[in-house]
Amino acid sequence: MKTVTVMGAGNGGFSAAADLSLRGFQVTLFEHPSFSGNIENIRRSGVIGLSTLPSTGLAGGFARPVCITTNMEEAVAGAEMIFVIVPAFAHIIFAQAMAPFLRNGQMVVLMPGGFGGSILFRKALRAAAGPAGVLVAETSTLPYACRKLDDISVWIRGRKESFDLAAYPAADTQQILALAQVLYPAVRAARNVLETGLNNLNPFIHPPIVLLNAGSTERGDRVLFYHEGITPAVQHLIEALDRERLALADLFSLSLDPAHRILLTHYGHQGAAGNTFREVAMGNPVYRWSEMPSRIDSRYLTEDIPMSLIPIRALARQAGVPCRTMDAVITMTEQVLKNDLGALARTLEDLDMEGRTVTEILQNL
Repeated sequence: MKTVTVMGAGNGGFSAAADLSLRGFQVTLFEHPSFSGNIENIRRSGVIGLSTLPSTGLAGGFARPVCITTNMEEAVAGAEMIFVIVPAFAHIIFAQAMAPFLRNGQMVVLMPGGFGGSILFRKALRAAAGPAGVLVAETSTLPYACRKLDDISVWIRGRKESFDLAAYPAADTQQILALAQVLYPAVRAARNVLETGLNNLNPFIHPPIVLLNAGSTERGDRVLFYHEGITPAVQHLIEALDRERLALADLFSLSLDPAHRILLTHYGHQGAAGNTFREVAMGNPVYRWSEMPSRIDSRYLTEDIPMSLIPIRALARQAGVPCRTMDAVITMTEQVLKNDLGALARTLEDLDMEGRTVTEILQNL
């Protein structure tokens, strides 16, 4: 397998395009025309600069994707694997734009899927008369801890040693996984997209850290997101959210690890250690450069809450799983932002889970 398309030229898209190119794959990098400025300079030079740390095991250098484009037809043509690395609210937009150009047998992986992203993506493809034989999957997380250095280069400071993938429907998982592991040997099969959605830690850790450090953010203080932002009180809130996540998973017969063990799995050999999320995150050298967002209304709230935590809460309510902490975090966020995030949120109806029993939901995955 040689031909890969990366959709999206943000931090993750730059990282994937550069890393995969340097590892010998033929990579096309696509950016939506509305954000063409993200690739303007690298289109002229044809080069993405990649810096890495030795602990990642990845080689840095000057990566040369075979194509850098805003033309969707050009981006999709010939790609065996297509990684969609965009904010979760753009999943449907990209599905609609890709539908006329996809062909049966191509594989699309949302990296990551948020909660239910692959379900929505397949529905959007069908609604846009896309080919029925496109395989769609999602991961639980991005493979990299990364940040753009500027508009021509990116820095990968950490690489996930293990992360999950599931297709929708789950019967397609092994077929997609076989190809995905050629590109990312660390990826492993999840039972279904409910598991990948609940193993995405972002909605359970980002909001508590941002909310309980709001004063520092508003003052403009420089705070390290994980190494300083997770105080004992923040840890308590993360633990409470994690208990609700695990209780919901148990009801659906998913044996998921607590948050700190997932983080250990992601970054084990790179120095992460500890028995709580606070200990693991604060001791993780990959996180030593992660700073608090400069604004409270960052994606850590405006994406993670409506695209993941709100539909997860809705599923918990429907299933009868207590979710008082999710309620509190969502309410606090809406009050802090003065924004009704529920109006933007994914719903159980969107995800074909509304009014269904646990058994019926699992059968549909």
